[in-house]
Amino acid sequence: MLTKHKILIVDDESSILKVFKQALNKHFRVDTAESGETGLDMVNTQGPYGVVISDLRMPGMDGIAFISQAKRAAPESEFIIQTGYAERETITKAVTELAVSRILVKPCDAKTLIHEVQEAMKRYEKKVSKEGAKTPTLTLVESIVTELKEGKLIMPVLPQIVQELQNVIKKPKTTNDDLAMVIEKDAVVSFRLITVAGSYIYRGRKKIRTVKEAIPRLGSKETLNIVMTITNKQFYEIKNNRLKHLREKLWLHSLCCAYGSKAVAQRLNLEDLEKFFLMGLIHDIGKVLILKALDNEAPADKNIDTQDLINSIQEAHTGLGGVLLRHWRFPKEFISVATLHEDPTAFPHVAKSVLVIYIANILTRKIGYSLFEEDVDLGSLEAAKRLNISEERLEVIGQELVELMHEAAAAF
Repeated sequence: MLTKHKILIVDDESSILKVFKQALNKHFRVDTAESGETGLDMVNTQGPYGVVISDLRMPGMDGIAFISQAKRAAPESEFIIQTGYAERETITKAVTELAVSRILVKPCDAKTLIHEVQEAMKRYEKKVSKEGAKTPTLTLVESIVTELKEGKLIMPVLPQIVQELQNVIKKPKTTNDDLAMVIEKDAVVSFRLITVAGSYIYRGRKKIRTVKEAIPRLGSKETLNIVMTITNKQFYEIKNNRLKHLREKLWLHSLCCAYGSKAVAQRLNLEDLEKFFLMGLIHDIGKVLILKALDNEAPADKNIDTQDLINSIQEAHTGLGGVLLRHWRFPKEFISVATLHEDPTAFPHVAKSVLVIYIANILTRKIGYSLFEEDVDLGSLEAAKRLNISEERLEVIGQELVELMHEAAAAF
């Protein structure tokens, strides 16, 4: 039985169009276009289309340009890119800036194609059904997300102390005294750094009393991570009492994911463990951005349904996280983590770091440090299979995280 909603396939190769149409004709009403320009005209004149599949590389208007313009005309449609090229940067751009829901690698077998289109159509139908039944909270969150993307709300800046530390660490002959001079400008950060360095997490024989004593125990990169963690928690501060419980849960989730990411990376013998800690810490920064904007924009007496807010933020946070990290000039690998961590196995050639943060993120759900709690079957995770990490190892990491978080939550 055909669905009531149509799909559009855009590709400059007529043979691909023919194969795809034959595979999908039994399930959907299918239109085709042999160029981005023709596809855009069809979106404008023959839509709405529930799902639009576009080739990435096409002469004239390529897939990125086509989807960019098509989404303005049909923002409710689900977009899928198909490509024969493993261009990670281009794929990341498609996901972060255009909110493409899936990437299909050519050649794509009929079973996979049909499954992905069916799932995309379900998302479209759910989206369309919501249009007439939006809750006040969802409407508010959507308006804030739109204003952030359009630049109508000011993006927060990276804390000055973090910028200064990054610049100092980049210098070839940086000393611990150089780092201490920067940190000691901020009394709150200095106190917290000393507390953390002397905690159970970084246990040592000598009691830490000064910033200069803390830095050698932690190392320069870990010192930067701890400072980032301290200032990151300050970024979570909000005024609205109705949102503070959610803020606290989100903070603990990010901290747990940071330590979890580092632990998973360590088990896999990956280098630069401090990088994974920082990736885990900022992976949900898009949620914090929405929460901060909501705190500033929503009236204090505004009735906000917590679960509705959690679900609304969940749908919108990945793209905004990528936008903020790009604004802060973070490396592309960090931007990929922010944008792809919710479902990395849906995308080919995804960086190993994204899979690590995804697993840590799922672990937090299992041990109770997430906005979503569920008894996850760790052995069934596709990401774990790709990284060749066993369910038993993940269970051990989860148990260690529970113990670690008791100390970490108090230290920060």
